[in-house]
Amino acid sequence: FNLKPFAGFEITSDSANYFLIGVYLEDNAGKLFTGEKSNFILTPSVGVGHYDDGHGKALGNSIEFRSTLELSYQLKNNNRIGVSFGHISNANISDDNPGVEILSFSYQIAY
Repeated sequence: FNLKPFAGFEITSDSANYFLIGVYLEDNAGKLFTGEKSNFILTPSVGVGHYDDGHGKALGNSIEFRSTLELSYQLKNNNRIGVSFGHISNANISDDNPGVEILSFSYQIAY
């Protein structure tokens, strides 16, 4: 498996923005579950960052944590198509912790 750092910036149409850093673990799902390599890649990640709600959803704190689980399929050209589910929350460091869920579809270009 490969443990790697990441940094990201997300922005919404309501001017909410989120800058985060974290780590992700990339592993071949076939090897992980059946012992035989497949084209499916499992990528869980965790991160922490600064959230500004702009005119969007108030999440209760400027410090927010994100956990995500992604499953992608590696194509013959090494690009990937994937789906991920994530959760952003302040982990109850504030009295108000509504959280938000994110469903994403991606096409990733290898370089």
